[in-house]
Amino acid sequence: MAPGLIHHYFRTTDDLIAATFGRLAALEHAALQERISNLPPCAALATHVSSHLAVSEGDARLWMSAWVAAPQRPELAAEVDKWMLAGLEMLADLLNQGKQSGDFTIDDGRASAYRILVLLDRSSSMLDE
Repeated sequence: MAPGLIHHYFRTTDDLIAATFGRLAALEHAALQERISNLPPCAALATHVSSHLAVSEGDARLWMSAWVAAPQRPELAAEVDKWMLAGLEMLADLLNQGKQSGDFTIDDGRASAYRILVLLDRSSSMLDE
């Protein structure tokens, strides 16, 4: 592939990196959304949590590399933030649906989603130790 073709679509290498990460994160997000969309709240939460705990090595490396590179690459940092917030909102929506149905007793779906994601992050790192 000629470099000119790439530069036709991406102004800089950073733009290409950010777009590639964004596309992969979008596919991951859509796949999880599809898996939980028709499940009742408890099953959806179990599926959501298990997807975080069973992340593939490649997906884990993708996110870790993006987090490490993001401080030096503003376009990538914006994509990382965008997809981390999208995941947070997906979980918050799921929790709020469970609250409305009476399956969950929570005060704030978004605050609960933050807590769950922090616990999952810590649990994942403990599995690696």
